[in-house]
Amino acid sequence: PVDLLGDASAERYLKTLRAILKDPGVDSVVVILTPQAVTEPIKTAEAIIETSKEFPEKPILAVFMGGEAVAEAAKLLKENQIPVYDFPEKAVKTLRNMAVYGEFVSTHQEEEIPEFERDLATVERIIERAKIENRTVLLSPETKAIMRAYGIPVPEGGFAQNLKQAITIANRIGYPVALKLVSPHILHKTDIGGVALNIKSDYELENAYDAMIRNAATLMPQARVYGVEVQRMVPSGKEIIIGVHRDPQFGSLIMFGLGGIYVNLIKDVSFRLAPLSRRKAYEMIMETKAYTLLRGFRGEPPSDIDSVVDALLRVSRLVMDFKEIVELDVNPLFVYEKGKNSLALDIKITLSFSR
Repeated sequence: PVDLLGDASAERYLKTLRAILKDPGVDSVVVILTPQAVTEPIKTAEAIIETSKEFPEKPILAVFMGGEAVAEAAKLLKENQIPVYDFPEKAVKTLRNMAVYGEFVSTHQEEEIPEFERDLATVERIIERAKIENRTVLLSPETKAIMRAYGIPVPEGGFAQNLKQAITIANRIGYPVALKLVSPHILHKTDIGGVALNIKSDYELENAYDAMIRNAATLMPQARVYGVEVQRMVPSGKEIIIGVHRDPQFGSLIMFGLGGIYVNLIKDVSFRLAPLSRRKAYEMIMETKAYTLLRGFRGEPPSDIDSVVDALLRVSRLVMDFKEIVELDVNPLFVYEKGKNSLALDIKITLSFSR
């Protein structure tokens, strides 16, 4: 700190500020003024403004204590984009936050953001079709097509508009299969019997299909049913969640944590702003208890953490490419043993077309 003493004139403030800001070891200055009998608040404010223009790369923050006695000077500083505060604590806190933000931006810019081969045209067509149909919630087959377009593995399967198509798909991919109702109006499909698992034959598939369509017509007659999704049953893996929420000011916020049905109970999650670098993706994982589980807990073999990092990076790239995506949830992402990859089982994507 530099003490100018109580009789400091505006000229002394000006000379001192110039001398301090010429020092390459000084990045910013907080000027504290406490009015005395000879203090010149307005002229001192003018000196701060003049110095700020001479050293635009070095922030100056003013603390003018004295209420009405310095009100006009404080107003002059604000009009010239100089931050001014009543007490030094607020100025120091602001300076600290500026330093933290500057470090974040610097790191963010220095780190390489991975690029991937991706099928932009497929995603554009899906989003455009939803816009034409006035839908903001994408259908399950559409969300899986988007995952495939961005190289995120999903279970083998297909979309069927009728029973015949469903049986054809099941025979192509092989039993056992899962059957899921496809409707933008039925979000919790299990509540109305809209999900059937471990179907082992054409006969079981026909029964499940008939029951599913009948339940939808009875319990939610107003819902539009597009058809069913037939999906090959896959082995269980470690369940995690990858989520995205787009903030109107800060952009897409990416979430990672333990997934499955207990995600809201355990709340073991980490967050980062998109776009993600590889380092930040690893940091997100290591900040959670999920990392302990994934690296191998109590003798279990380690899981394929690299595939989780890859999924995070590809989701980050997706939401940077398509600003229409305001919400995205991959829950669960099944993570298998190291070297055996991951699978995105259930994906929800919400769009917004407002600008």
